[in-house]
Amino acid sequence: MKKNDAMGYVAYALMLGLACGIGFGVLRPYFYNTDVYGSAPFNNILFVLVAVVIGIVLNAVFVELGHIIGCKLGHYEITSVNILGLNFKKQENGKFKFSFAEFDGFTGETKYVPKDVEKSNPRHIIYMPLLFLLVEVIGLAVLVALGRSAGSHGNLSMYWWGSVWGIVILTLAAMIYLYDIFPAALD
Repeated sequence: MKKNDAMGYVAYALMLGLACGIGFGVLRPYFYNTDVYGSAPFNNILFVLVAVVIGIVLNAVFVELGHIIGCKLGHYEITSVNILGLNFKKQENGKFKFSFAEFDGFTGETKYVPKDVEKSNPRHIIYMPLLFLLVEVIGLAVLVALGRSAGSHGNLSMYWWGSVWGIVILTLAAMIYLYDIFPAALD
C-alpha cells in the first residue's frame, strides 16, 4: 500500500463517517415528524435523493470553477476541464472542444500547465475552491435558517425543504471538499 492509498482510505472513511453522522444524527429526526411528511416515506427519500443529485452537480461545478479561477490567478494555462464527464479540452487553435470523457478525480478534473514557472503559484488553485465553499456555506446556512424560521411560523413543509436540502447539500460539499483538499494527491 502506497502512502497515497492510505490517505485515500482515510479520506473515504472520513467522508463515510460524515455522511452517516449527518444522516443518522441530524436528518433522521426530520423523517419522524409525521406533521410534515405524513405516511409517505418514499416521497421523503425521493426528496433527499433529488437534493443529493443537486448537491453533487452544484459542488462539482463550484470545485472546478474554483480551480479555473485559481489557474487564471496563479498564472496557469488550462488545457482541459472535466465536470462529471463533460469535458472541455483546449484545441491547438485556442478554442475549447466539448466531448464526454473519463476523469481522474471525484467529481471532475482541471488540467493545467504553468505559463511561466517563475510566476506560477499553485496556492490559488486550492484557495479559490475553498472561497467558493465559504460562499456556499453562507448561502446554505441562510437557507437552513429560513427553513427553520418558516417552521417556527407554522409552515412545516418550508421547514423541511429549507433545512433538509441545506443540510444535505452542505454535507455533500464537506465530503467533496474533504476529498479535494485533504489528500491533495488524490485529485
